[in-house]
Amino acid sequence: MIKRLFLIFITVIFSFMFIGCGGGGDSKGADDVVLHPGDVVSLTKTASYDAEEMQQILQDMGIDSPTVYGVEIFVLIYKTVDKYGNLINASGLLAIPIGVNVPLAIVSDQHGTIFSDKEAPSKNPLNASVILMSAMKGFILAMPDYIGFGASSDKVHPYLIEEPSANAVIDMIRAVKKYCYSNDVPLSGKLFLSGYSEGGYVTMAALKKIEENFSNELQVTAAAPMAGPYDIKRTADFMLVKYMLTYSPFIAYVVYAYDEYYDWNRLDEIINEPFASKIPFLFDGTKSGDEIFSQLTNVTAELFRPDFLAKYLRGGEQELKKVLMDNSVSNWAPKTLMKLIHCNNDPIVPYFNSEEAFDNFVMNGSLNVELVTIEGDDHIECAGPAYIQAASWFESLK
Repeated sequence: MIKRLFLIFITVIFSFMFIGCGGGGDSKGADDVVLHPGDVVSLTKTASYDAEEMQQILQDMGIDSPTVYGVEIFVLIYKTVDKYGNLINASGLLAIPIGVNVPLAIVSDQHGTIFSDKEAPSKNPLNASVILMSAMKGFILAMPDYIGFGASSDKVHPYLIEEPSANAVIDMIRAVKKYCYSNDVPLSGKLFLSGYSEGGYVTMAALKKIEENFSNELQVTAAAPMAGPYDIKRTADFMLVKYMLTYSPFIAYVVYAYDEYYDWNRLDEIINEPFASKIPFLFDGTKSGDEIFSQLTNVTAELFRPDFLAKYLRGGEQELKKVLMDNSVSNWAPKTLMKLIHCNNDPIVPYFNSEEAFDNFVMNGSLNVELVTIEGDDHIECAGPAYIQAASWFESLK
């Protein structure tokens, strides 16, 4: 259900296709010395499509685009930091359009919730973001896998946790820019951020950290966070008070990720058995969302321990609630041009996340933020029109 969010925005207008052309295994552009976050470890070409091939692909999908570019696709391995500050390898997909005769703008697009490692962007050479952003719009596209997938699949993915989410994006952008500078790929200096669902949250976390800590190094032209759970605490409150969860892997993933990241060792205090014992195996990166869903329950009081629920809903669990609030990214003052895009009846990520963020941003003095509301009640199907709006907006600014 949620497992293909990083692909799904295209499915409202065409079916997703994997078509392999060109070679793989061409590794180049690595730094001689790798010492810092954002340093390039390796870059390996996995696919290449010329403009004629991309045109045929789009025609087969029923897409009529006046301009189509060829695309070279790479797996980029770069350095970022883990929760202890140690340098680790992370990875992502890099797509560079062919035949663009002007300096190129970069889009860092953050994928939605995935559960299995094989769904990571670096494992999918021709995904929907590549088609839309690179082949049709002519952007360099960076898609971080995030910590926990790809080159860092030995780690537990820090799901909806601000610091590592931001780091994975910022360090990949650094690596992409280093590669382009050292390989004579001309850049326009314009940088765009987008993402849907978890990707909307990660986009917001990355922009917040860039503005607060790296504004001299990275200047973001515009950002389009879409349908993200920006207020983790309020979203958890909304879910836990309901009799039925909309999709249990979502909140179970949050519990597991936070328990691991903060070394709480509280799974069996929060989650009922037999589910508590299963969770580390369900979220080990080998299972799809549907496989995980089949092993859980959507009844809130069955998934969560009654004593935990009672304490949480009656004002307890203050330490946990503080951490949820600390990782919320809905109350600051972005300076960057921003469009918050969200369907008004989203059943998975409630619309109040975007509405509240917009209100807070304006109250805090932001002058360049717009809330774009789309009519719709399907989280997956709403990704299509959201991404199309974001891509067209970016194109008008590049």
